[in-house]
Amino acid sequence: MFLKSLICLFPWLILATTETSIAKAGCQDTCGNISIPNPFGVGEPHCYQQSGLQLVCNESFNPPKLLYGNIPLVSISLLNGTMTVGLGVSYYCYDRAGELSDWQTWTFTLNENYYFSDTRNKFTAIGCDTNAVMSDSFVEIFKSGCMSVCANERSVVEGSCSGIGCCQTAIPKGLKTLNVSLSSFYNHKHSWDFNPCSYAFFADSEQFNFSLPNLLNFTGMEPKIDNYISFPAVFDWVIGLETCEEAKRNWTSYACGDNTDCANYANGPGYRCQCNQGYEGNPYLIDGCQGNKYFASSFIGIMSPA
Repeated sequence: MFLKSLICLFPWLILATTETSIAKAGCQDTCGNISIPNPFGVGEPHCYQQSGLQLVCNESFNPPKLLYGNIPLVSISLLNGTMTVGLGVSYYCYDRAGELSDWQTWTFTLNENYYFSDTRNKFTAIGCDTNAVMSDSFVEIFKSGCMSVCANERSVVEGSCSGIGCCQTAIPKGLKTLNVSLSSFYNHKHSWDFNPCSYAFFADSEQFNFSLPNLLNFTGMEPKIDNYISFPAVFDWVIGLETCEEAKRNWTSYACGDNTDCANYANGPGYRCQCNQGYEGNPYLIDGCQGNKYFASSFIGIMSPA
């Protein structure tokens, strides 16, 4: 009978320690197949912590798309403080005579709650006649890039992004604005048969793997921005512009709930919340961090002999 009681009780204990709410009560917690954890939210202002963390669930798509501005989201991580998105790919395409036939360039400026992740993203260019440059909008803070060339398909190495058909470079810490520009040395006239276009974009290094077919027709990955080519990239996100010490002076706006700790963002202003050791859940809800210790000790108490 004792063993049977334990078998019935144990699944309840597991559920009690793992099932936690991610959104405020009464607020939408999913859009399509993407979870919306507080401090983010859609709809009413009480559903998100700050205006910069307001998202839009566009239900005209099937399934609905969760958007930051016009940028589609892939996922939000509370644990890592990251947001994976579909970011636009800039490209210049040429005809056989070397005339520009199609092009698209992107400029992105993030609000105060977001930074381009310098640990996850690489500035990436694809092409055999390609010079790609990234900068801030007015080229006042930085300008950097890489060059990719190749004489023929045989010289390209699959999976390698070292400057032969593909090149990559690191991005600076604390980057909030991105402007991409592309140029070609010979307008792809010498490589047009196997590479008519130059491409440049931020790529999540965990998801990008260069392959030879990318030279002829790079299609990126879902989700796309307004049907343009896109590729997954990663934002770091924070709460506001304050440090933890400054935020704690105003408890009405302080974002961390009970049983939490506060951590300053390393690469700029802002902070994040995390559950204390022994607790799990959403640290941005008042009672979002639930402890495992109580359930563990209760279970031990039940098993202990009288």
